[in-house]
Amino acid sequence: MKARNYMPALYEGHKILPSDILDSRLPPLGNTYYVKKSTDADYPAFFDKFNYVNNVGQNSVQNTITAGMALIQDYDTLIICPGNYDEAGTVTLTGKKGVKILGYSTGMQWSEGATTWNDVTSGADIFKLVSCKGVEVAGIAFINSQAFDAITVSGWSNHIHDCSFVGDAGGGAVGLRGIDISGGADTYIHNCRFFHYVDFGVRVTTNQRFVMHDCLFIVPNDAFLYSKFYVLS
Repeated sequence: MKARNYMPALYEGHKILPSDILDSRLPPLGNTYYVKKSTDADYPAFFDKFNYVNNVGQNSVQNTITAGMALIQDYDTLIICPGNYDEAGTVTLTGKKGVKILGYSTGMQWSEGATTWNDVTSGADIFKLVSCKGVEVAGIAFINSQAFDAITVSGWSNHIHDCSFVGDAGGGAVGLRGIDISGGADTYIHNCRFFHYVDFGVRVTTNQRFVMHDCLFIVPNDAFLYSKFYVLS
């Protein structure tokens, strides 16, 4: 059965019932894309089950994060299947609203069956959100094996949770920062783990509102840096 047959979207006339809202079973507003490595043994079966040509003429299954992210439009969802992803360069999402980027991270750092994303080939920051609004990133283990950041954020009301950020690949701390908030307000970070970064787990370089709670930091220097603190009364 194709994915579209059992994941009804609003444009297909799905009726939203009160129970859908209470149980958080709302269908996606936009298209859903999957990232699955073509070298995986189960790729042919996965492609047969989940791939379809969507309403903008694109295949729902892509082989790299870079390819999947390039197709994302407002309110789309990108599901990154378990695997170790090593993209050719920094992946950037610019000016998008309401996008969900979801992986399968498990455990404290990374483990078998998890979604991991590293910088071995790129030699650059792993992921950039540029002027995005309401983007959710969850369930991904970011691994910096070089002196770069995992995620840099600019925009408004972006949400990062249940991710791992690791600043080394077994040889000591080399990654600079797990999350670098460089612009925009109301970034929300929670239930994340930060390990072995040279500078900070999280750096906030703009005087903007942000919320962070329930995070674990094991870093050589400081957990996070915020340029200035303000108390509103």
